[in-house]
Amino acid sequence: MATYLQNNLDRMDYPTYRKEGLRIGSGTVEFANYHVTGASLKLPGMRWTERGARDMALLRADLFYGRWEATTRTQTAA
Repeated sequence: MATYLQNNLDRMDYPTYRKEGLRIGSGTVEFANYHVTGASLKLPGMRWTERGARDMALLRADLFYGRWEATTRTQTAA
């Protein structure tokens, strides 16, 4: 932990970040991660292999970021 802090002190100027209106918490990232991947993987009755969960997460990310059609066109053309 001490090494991490020493190596990243230049990225921890939180008072300046707050003054600039930047978010410094991880809540937004954690929510996005759950929304993009976790929500579909944790529905009742769902059971996933590691590969299946990874593949579903990639598909959900494509859908979330508007890449679904391009991805499916590429996959179906192969």
